[in-house]
Amino acid sequence: MLGELRDNGYKQALASSTPIKNIEVISEALGLKKYLGALVSGETVPHGKPAPDVFLKAAAELGVEPAHSLVIEDAVAGVEAAHRGGIYCIAVAGERDLPGLKVAELMVKDLTQVNVEIIRNLA
Repeated sequence: MLGELRDNGYKQALASSTPIKNIEVISEALGLKKYLGALVSGETVPHGKPAPDVFLKAAAELGVEPAHSLVIEDAVAGVEAAHRGGIYCIAVAGERDLPGLKVAELMVKDLTQVNVEIIRNLA
């Protein structure tokens, strides 16, 4: 999906509460750097989730308005943070049926259920 998004002109960032060193190691190990224009850690912003700071910083680093952004999240606090920032959200729920994930614009079991066309139709 990351390649499909990149090939369709979508800018992408990894924004997480995780320390930046962890983000860098994971990004390198999984070969994500070729897809990502920014890596943002919660330790670099004033407030963690459910505040939207980490997502707003990622959007700013990519040069994208929050209203034209999308967060893919697996935690209730992340969905709340996205919405507080005025950002669309896809919740990846797995087998969980949490009310806090259901408030996302789309809730899926896993990312095999998501493609560029679905993302375009969210806005």
